[in-house]
Order: sequence, then C-alpha cells, then structure tokens
Amino acid sequence: MFFYPTPKLKLFQAKKTLTFYNILWYDINKLKHLQASINPVLKGGLLMRYVLCVSFGNTCRSAMFQMLFCEALQNRKIFDVQVESAGTSKAANLAKPANKHSITCMRERGLDLQGHRSRWINELDLQKYDLVLCMNQVQYNYLKVRGVPVDKILIIDTNNQGEIPYPKQTSLPAHRRCVKVLEEAINDIIARICIMKG
Repeated sequence: MFFYPTPKLKLFQAKKTLTFYNILWYDINKLKHLQASINPVLKGGLLMRYVLCVSFGNTCRSAMFQMLFCEALQNRKIFDVQVESAGTSKAANLAKPANKHSITCMRERGLDLQGHRSRWINELDLQKYDLVLCMNQVQYNYLKVRGVPVDKILIIDTNNQGEIPYPKQTSLPAHRRCVKVLEEAINDIIARICIMKG
C-alpha cells in the first residue's frame, strides 16, 4: 500500500521535495520489487509496519492522534500497522496521563484515553519506525537531529498553517477543534491507502 498526499492534506518536508511518497504498508507479495530502506517485522504472520505520532508532551495531540489513527485502521480492518506516540519534551519521560480535555474529546467519540501515559522520544529506537508524523517544524528539526531519515518524517498540516495547533493550556472547545483537524488528516491518509495485490 502506498500513501499519496492530496491538496487538502499538506504533508511536507522542510527544504526538501518529496521524491517518493513514504510507504506505510506493503503487500508481502510485492516486497521483492520494492527498494525501501526499512526493515519489515513479522508479527503473528503479518508483515508489520510501525508509525510514530510525535508532539511536544505526548499528552494531547499525539495521544489523541494515535487513538484516532488506531480506530481508523481497525474500522478498515487494517491489522498490519502498529501506531505509537511519544513527546519531544523531557517531561514526557514522567509517564503523565493525557490532558483532561483530550480524555473528554476521545470519550465523546467512544474512545478511552484514560490509560494513556506519556513517553519520551529519546527512550525509543527511532530506527524502528517506517513513518514519523509530527505536528510542527520544531519537532521535525528535533527528529532530524535524533537521526531519523528526512524521508520518513512528515509534518501534518490541514489548515495551511504549517502545524497542528498546540491546545494543552486552552479550553475544551480548542481541543475539539484540534481533534477535528486530526480526524481530517487521518481520513485523508487512510483514504489514499491502496492495497497492492499480486
């Protein structure tokens, strides 16, 4: 399966034009024809791909994004992708729970975020991930410094603002607006996943 950007979902990289679109999923029968610099992992007979959602503290945007993304994949019966999340802030190392407004927003969609605990990106093996989705240019630069290949990093921008707004210290309505933007991004990504059948 391949991931194709559209005008509605602006996925871009700083100072670099995408020469190919990051591959999220491969049909196992097509692997031998693809020259990708990623290492597939077999899990339960499935060829697993790993996606990491990154934000600042991993208590708002990336936590909600992970949950929404997982639900979207499950609804489409896509089981060979594992979505995780982490934060660039060292405070994410403290295993903090999700923001109360984030929990409320997910509950409104029938999802339970209460068990979420933040993770610090510095404690992860970033070479494991096939795609890293971040919220702004600062996080993009941080990931580059941490050694993530630039062709695996994408900034999500659905409002032509260059970022997903940071809602942590704001109101519940601000979180709801953030969730709406995240949902638009996920829907656009999933809609352009094409299964390659041999």
